[in-house]
Amino acid sequence: MATQRRYSVAEDSLVKILADLELIVVSLDRIGASTDDDSEGRMRAAEFLKGENVFRRLAHARRALSDVFDAEASPETVRKLESRLARLKYWKP
Repeated sequence: MATQRRYSVAEDSLVKILADLELIVVSLDRIGASTDDDSEGRMRAAEFLKGENVFRRLAHARRALSDVFDAEASPETVRKLESRLARLKYWKP
């Protein structure tokens, strides 16, 4: 079994990331559960994404975690992450 390495994240950064992720996950779940109408659900989701700056919040979380990872990860671990990211199936229009 591989050894799990620990990384340090500043407390205020971690608190902000966790609060933002909580807001996003719970709100999107509630939006999805609140309507049976797909067009209404899409409209509510779009309003939430824009109104709560979800993309900016997610980008901030990614940057903060990436900064820690880049500073503390071994070259092998960085290669593992890069390999995994290369296999992601991003949404395409």
